[in-house]
Amino acid sequence: MLKERALKHYAEDNSCAVCILLACAEEYGCDISEDCLCGCECFYNGLGIGSLCGAVLGSLMAIGIFCEDISLDRLIFMDKFSERLGSMRCPKLKSTVGCERIIEISCDILSELIDKDRKK
Repeated sequence: MLKERALKHYAEDNSCAVCILLACAEEYGCDISEDCLCGCECFYNGLGIGSLCGAVLGSLMAIGIFCEDISLDRLIFMDKFSERLGSMRCPKLKSTVGCERIIEISCDILSELIDKDRKK
């Protein structure tokens, strides 16, 4: 299951964006380059300035890779994420629910979208 894979990668000291992409690569059978994963490291801790959550950014990258209707699916993801957690800002989320729960919720929403609208 996607969230278990992502949490395993998170426990191995990967950033939230990287753990989500690695989990998606395993779950849905896709190679994600090391360069792409290294690029995701700058998303850590709200882009390093306490801004947008890295789990959101990693999930949006996964939507771009795996989903057919990227424009719609990214909006659905962000709406559902905000609805469930009340924010997309890293510091607020970390202080209220914690990174593991953020990753779980991101993966729940993401797997639902990919399963529904996966690229053929």
